[in-house]
Amino acid sequence: MSSYIFYTSILIFSTLSAYLYEKSLDYKRYIFYFFAFFIPFIFIAIRLNMGTDYSSYVDIFNEISNGKDLRIEYGYTLLNKLVQIVGLNVQWVFAIMGFFTIYYSYRSLPKDAFTIGVFLFITIYYFQGSYNQIRQGLAVAIMSYAFKYIYEKNILKYILYSVVSSLFHFPTAMILFFIYFIGNIRLNRFVMIAIVVVVFVAVEQHLIADYLKLFMSIFPSDYIDYLDGKFGSSNYSRYGMLMPFLQSLLSIIVFYNKDRVTAIYPQANILINLYLLYELFYLLHFEITIFNRLQYMFVFAFIISLLYFILSFNSRRRVIVLYILSLSYFLIFLRFIHNGSTTKVDSTHINPYKNIIFDKGDQ
Repeated sequence: MSSYIFYTSILIFSTLSAYLYEKSLDYKRYIFYFFAFFIPFIFIAIRLNMGTDYSSYVDIFNEISNGKDLRIEYGYTLLNKLVQIVGLNVQWVFAIMGFFTIYYSYRSLPKDAFTIGVFLFITIYYFQGSYNQIRQGLAVAIMSYAFKYIYEKNILKYILYSVVSSLFHFPTAMILFFIYFIGNIRLNRFVMIAIVVVVFVAVEQHLIADYLKLFMSIFPSDYIDYLDGKFGSSNYSRYGMLMPFLQSLLSIIVFYNKDRVTAIYPQANILINLYLLYELFYLLHFEITIFNRLQYMFVFAFIISLLYFILSFNSRRRVIVLYILSLSYFLIFLRFIHNGSTTKVDSTHINPYKNIIFDKGDQ
């Protein structure tokens, strides 16, 4: 129970600070922004033995310290070396990575939807991008900030951020770099809806993995390991197709309203296009686990598309939509905490929360 209260407190106070930032007009707004940033950040910085990759990153830090040559991105290697040069420990690597992940995540959010943006960031991506897969989490946040340069057609700045992102997670940066050339196309909303329906049915009928295994059989057997995910092996296995259905229904509603949303916010066209990729990889990961990594490359397109979708309504309808989405993702947030218990198989190891101040004996 304490973990639910703890993480819910982070969510409430971060969102409240973001709200006060939006509503304040004087210097106080910067104080509220600081708290909206600091509250989720500090608990990333001082966490201990939490997240699926924590021990792996500790091992990397120690191996770099011992002079071992690792096949890992140059930027992350350099960060570890700089931390060691100034006499700091591995905890500072987690802190610095977490700081810049939140920094670029917040910079990606529309200013007129900052409050609900912070809420959705914490409920949807906070654990995945900051506690797990931290190299990819930072790369995704950097590239999500750079998405605006697709709309502005500023390829030089987009290349610059792609290079910076590649220093921490090369595959993510390269995949998202090529989005520049296709992200701004005009996709018909009914075609997008049809694609979601077809993929949903294919996943529900367990067709995807079978066809991919047949195709992959012509390659070395090692590649078959990527297809070992079983349908229903996700956190929502007890509920069968309920979560994929609800997520698909939400995407269909957003795609149906695409023309209205983009008429008000033209920059949303790129993000809604990428939301389609997010939705497809989200569905596919129920069949094949590896698609989970691809899904999170486009998570900010999903989050920001929802923000523009919410903003596109008039005040009365906006409140209704806001309440429905907030309640839904708060429940998912609680479910993620539950599934993060260290007593569960394939857990994300976020529950219970441990930190370097009170739990150092557990290291």
